[in-house]
Parts: sequence; structure tokens; C-alpha cells
Amino acid sequence: MELSVQPASLVDGVDSSGLSAPLEVAFMIIHVKGELDSNTSGELDNTLKQLLGEGSRRFILELSEMDYVSSVGLRVFLAHLKKLKSDQGRMVLAGLNAEVQEIFDMAGFSSLFEITPDLEAARSVLRS
Repeated sequence: MELSVQPASLVDGVDSSGLSAPLEVAFMIIHVKGELDSNTSGELDNTLKQLLGEGSRRFILELSEMDYVSSVGLRVFLAHLKKLKSDQGRMVLAGLNAEVQEIFDMAGFSSLFEITPDLEAARSVLRS
């Protein structure tokens, strides 16, 4: 698995995509590529813990290049979703492929998470 963290930082109300937005809607984008399983989920867990420790409370997890998620990976998503909800934060999942979407559906996780078809839709959700 490969992680890429991209802060969507706001400068004068404009986020890194160039679209205007109020300052309170800053968020982090985490691109997850490959397989999220017992061997790799610790990296995502540690990244989210670090960002939470630094004060980030709004996340988009861009998953269009994530090929597989195991039960261990699902637990990482769920643990951080619970933490964020208790801290008035948000997590939006974007771009799940059909196989990963099916895993979320079978685990009953699709109803727990805000899931969007792509990154731009996830940005819109966090701006609302």
C-alpha cells in the first residue's frame, strides 16, 4: 500500500484546488493506493493518528486506487470515524471501486460512511 497525504489548505478562503471556500472548511486529502490489509493498515492508522494529533478534523480518503481492504483495514476506517465523530470531525470516502464498495456493503459499512463517487464530489460534501 502507498499513502499520499495532501493538505487542502486554505489561503484567503481559497483551497489548494483554487475554489473559493470559507476558512473553517479546511481538510486533508489522503490518497490510498494498493491493498489495505494487516500488513499495511498500520501505515494508514499512524498517518491518521498523526494528523489528528496535529489538529486535523476533516478528511477525504481518496480510494480510487485502493485494490482491496481487509477486515483489519475496515477497523482502521471505523476507529477513526468514531474518533472524528466524537470530535465533531468528518471523514468522506471517495472513488471506491466496485470490489471495495462490495466489501463495504457486505460489512455494513456503506451506511456508516459518507461515500462519494469521486474527489470533487467529496470536496463538495465537506464544503456544505
